[in-house]
Amino acid sequence: MIGHVSSKSRACRHFIEKAGNERKICLLGSPCLKGVLIVLIEKRFCVLNSEKPGLPLHHLADHTRAMEVCVDNARSALNAVAGGARRLELCSSLVEGGLTPSPGMLKHLKQTLPETCIFVLIRPRGGDFLFDNTELRIMQEDIRILSQNGADGFVFGCLTSDGHVDESACRVLKAVCEGKPMTFHRAFDMVADPLRTAKTLIDLGFHRILSSGQSPSAWEGRLLLRSLVEAVGDEIVVMPGGGISSDNLEDILVTTRCKEFHASARETVQSKMLFRNEMCSMGSNSEEFTMKVTSMEKVSSLVKLFAEVQQRLDQNMSRNIWNEKDQ
Repeated sequence: MIGHVSSKSRACRHFIEKAGNERKICLLGSPCLKGVLIVLIEKRFCVLNSEKPGLPLHHLADHTRAMEVCVDNARSALNAVAGGARRLELCSSLVEGGLTPSPGMLKHLKQTLPETCIFVLIRPRGGDFLFDNTELRIMQEDIRILSQNGADGFVFGCLTSDGHVDESACRVLKAVCEGKPMTFHRAFDMVADPLRTAKTLIDLGFHRILSSGQSPSAWEGRLLLRSLVEAVGDEIVVMPGGGISSDNLEDILVTTRCKEFHASARETVQSKMLFRNEMCSMGSNSEEFTMKVTSMEKVSSLVKLFAEVQQRLDQNMSRNIWNEKDQ
């Protein structure tokens, strides 16, 4: 299947710049690009997807039409991939909203799951997203180290005290990413002007925005998410995340027309400890004898539902296009 790709699409530009006058370049070096060819035909950049011909033809920097699963432990990562997840967001301490994971965790997962695209969260602490110079230096070093250990992309977000994107801080971190895909995480849900912020993120070179539509859940924020999709077109991916389940995914997709989504799909697992000292805890939010783990069954259910809804939406769109041509 060959289709045209706008050379103005920011997600494609990084690869298009490498093509020069070559008729064809093959992008098989990353699990995020497996099976994708960019072809120069009559001065237009086109795409041949040899493995997944049903996938759309934009945002090639990483998997599109995919479920991204956020995980903070190896067991969750393995379950997510077994359930059909196409990309992972690796972090630690989801109980705090996610923090930077260890290089050891990333290295192990890249060795264990070599075909899986893994984006890494860069967040040195919990709390707000107003980072000082010391924290930015730590974030830079984390990106360097995690990149050396196989990170396929990075997830971060920096804000100013008045609720806007800290453009200077983001440029500093972007420089260390060395062209790898960047997601602006749910710091987006804390900005003062989401539509203006989306345009800023496009200019900064981000590939996607993770957002709940500035609401407690993506379902509650679905109308803002749709407005964002309509405003940005194919210049950046808007990825709903926050409280997504099989009960609300279809409504979110139909309303927003988003092509990706983000979920943890977790369940509570009991500890196997036999002796338990109930009088002592290891932290303010700690639950030593339970653990949140991604469920393979929940991921599989979401992936299947996602594919069914997207196919139905594509069919409706195709019918509308042909009806317009007939008129």
